[in-house]
Amino acid sequence: SSSQRMTEETSSYVAHVANIPINDKKSQTRDEVSKFFRDNGCQVKKVIVGRVASFSRGPDRHKRFCWVVFKDQASLSTAVGLYRPTLKGRGLRVQVSTEEFESSGSDYFSD
Repeated sequence: SSSQRMTEETSSYVAHVANIPINDKKSQTRDEVSKFFRDNGCQVKKVIVGRVASFSRGPDRHKRFCWVVFKDQASLSTAVGLYRPTLKGRGLRVQVSTEEFESSGSDYFSD
C-alpha cells in the first residue's frame, strides 16, 4: 500500500519536535517549522503536525508537537544536534522519533 511505502521511506529520518508555537492554521505552523529547519541547513521532506484527539476544542485544533521527515540522515543529525533551537520565542525539543507511523494511519501524511 502507499501508506506502507511512505512508512518504509520515511521511518529512518524522522524527528519528533515538541513545544512548537501554535497558529490558527495548521498549514502556517507546518510552514514555519519547515522553514526553521531549512534555515538551519536541513533538507525537509514533510512536517506532520500532531492533532488533539478530542473534538471538544474544535476539529482542527493541534498540539504543540510535530514530526519532521527529513530527506537524509545528515539533515536528521543536524536537526537533533541544534543547540537550544528556538522558534518564535519557544525552546524546541528535537529528538529522533521512535514512533511507528503506520500505527497512526496514513492520515498523518495528508497535507
